[in-house]
Amino acid sequence: MFNRKKALLIDSLLIVVFVVMAASGFAVHFAGGKAFAITHSASGVLFIVLVILHIVNHAKMMKQMMKSAKNS
Repeated sequence: MFNRKKALLIDSLLIVVFVVMAASGFAVHFAGGKAFAITHSASGVLFIVLVILHIVNHAKMMKQMMKSAKNS
């Protein structure tokens, strides 16, 4: 079952993690440093996990929409 609150949470986290990943990427490029590289790598992994959850959640939504369209 598609959960709107869960979808909103995942989408919000995707935005936050993307901003952190982008900022740490610029920091790694311009300033260097191990801390920025670790932050960038960790946020990248978290971003991939959230994208997978996003796709799974929306696949459930699409499945429900197709089922209800077929029944009407």
